[in-house]
Amino acid sequence: MKKPTMKDVARLAGVGLATVDRVLNERGETSVDVTRKVIEAARTLGMRRQLPDPYERLRLLHFVLPPPDTDFRRRLLAKLEMIRNRLDQRIRVSIGFAEPADPAAVVAALAGVQSEAVGFCYWGQGSPQVQAAVDALHARAVKVFCLLNRPPALHCDGYFGTDNEAAGRTAAFLAKGRLGERREVLVLTPMLDNTGPNARVSGFETAMLQHVPGSRVVEVVETRNNPALVAATLKRVLARHPQLGMVYNIGSGAEGMRAALQQALPDAPLFVVTHELTQETQALLKAHLVDYVLDQNLSLTMGTAIHQMMRCLQEESAPGVVALHTPFSIYCPENVGDEL
Repeated sequence: MKKPTMKDVARLAGVGLATVDRVLNERGETSVDVTRKVIEAARTLGMRRQLPDPYERLRLLHFVLPPPDTDFRRRLLAKLEMIRNRLDQRIRVSIGFAEPADPAAVVAALAGVQSEAVGFCYWGQGSPQVQAAVDALHARAVKVFCLLNRPPALHCDGYFGTDNEAAGRTAAFLAKGRLGERREVLVLTPMLDNTGPNARVSGFETAMLQHVPGSRVVEVVETRNNPALVAATLKRVLARHPQLGMVYNIGSGAEGMRAALQQALPDAPLFVVTHELTQETQALLKAHLVDYVLDQNLSLTMGTAIHQMMRCLQEESAPGVVALHTPFSIYCPENVGDEL
């Protein structure tokens, strides 16, 4: 009996000879469906050679990240690209972008996904349109995971990121014994309808009652991570509340605080906690204008996401919704260092 050739496999699989060569010799650049079709055709024909396992040798993962238009977002992209470059050929990671606060943009990004699993950022409370896009992916047996924020009304396969409520509680704990008689607090949040920041606010306000009795949050202001708005808000609130003793900035945009803090410090030093170690927050720490920065471990978060996405794909029955909180780091002027 004639031994099957690559031409036979190509004919049965309905693909070109070059595609068969790429699959059988594991050169990559073929989709999961085509790879499986070629391997199944080779097995059907009884090709006597060690065949790659399409379920183990090639996995397609896709990430939908925020556009890299801020320091934090650029760091997020850089960490994922760094990890992607270290992966072996069994895992192929593609990256798309969508503004997380825009449901229509998120839906459009999810609609074009051609992979076995997708991790995406969505920073709203929940949207019927986003849920419909997730459901459409589930109907195609695509695993879907939320990154950095976990909308409670959105039904996905898992969440990877910081425990936001714990982060808020930590900010309050750090304020213990630091406010003196000036116990009024300003909270700056990127979005009032964002579940991640809302969890930080909730954890912070609850823990402040315990750690700083008599403290009061005078305002929670939405800044949309806009440095100019952060600066204007801080200046306005300092003028209105002379007993302001603390600023807790939940999002980014901290570069807008520099001028207002420099102006306030000589007469009324503030205790300041912000999030995400960037070039600007690093500089603010070194200038002693900010006391602490709570920083998400983006390398660990993205690495955990890839590892758990692969694990869910390899298990025939995933163990329900996966929720893994990655630890965050606490930086102060004494330990910030020079590298990000």
